[in-house]
Amino acid sequence: MISVERILKFERHGSTIYVQTEDERYRLMRSLEDLDNWLKDFTSLDRANLVNMKKVVRLSKSNKLVFFSDVDGHSAKVSRRNLSKIVKLKTDNRSH
Repeated sequence: MISVERILKFERHGSTIYVQTEDERYRLMRSLEDLDNWLKDFTSLDRANLVNMKKVVRLSKSNKLVFFSDVDGHSAKVSRRNLSKIVKLKTDNRSH
């Protein structure tokens, strides 16, 4: 079993869902919709990415990407529609 705190994101590739941790990737037999309803610290960035916002350290608005803490190279794409929501979440998290 993977600890939720270790998870960076869930990512859909076709009909397959993958769990990405800092150093491993696992295949999962659930839908992103199920996970989105179950995981409170995770936010949908687009149709393919459900991200642990506690692990996001930087947002590139120009590239529409979020980057994760303590991990080189791991990022997730943010849809144009969700960009303002993610900016607000990151701003709110900094003020707490």
